[in-house]
Amino acid sequence: MVFLGPGDGCWGHQLSRHIMTEDTTLPARERLRIHLREARRTTDSPIVEVQLEAALDAWNDLPPTPLWECLVCGKVGLPERIQQHRCGSER
Repeated sequence: MVFLGPGDGCWGHQLSRHIMTEDTTLPARERLRIHLREARRTTDSPIVEVQLEAALDAWNDLPPTPLWECLVCGKVGLPERIQQHRCGSER
């Protein structure tokens, strides 16, 4: 998680690389939820806040991320982790 320092990311300052998390060990769904919650928390616009609340409600209605099974070793897990794991046969 990256925290903004004084003067970072507000009112015309660059924000792109300073937002919330670059932690790729979290599933994409969880990173999305973190970004939506932080955006809702930091907005000054009531219209944007309502839209972000609706986006979080829609996120809550999504089905859980299906687990994948590695075809080589049979390990089961989140797609991001199965794609990056090292099978016993690769060592």
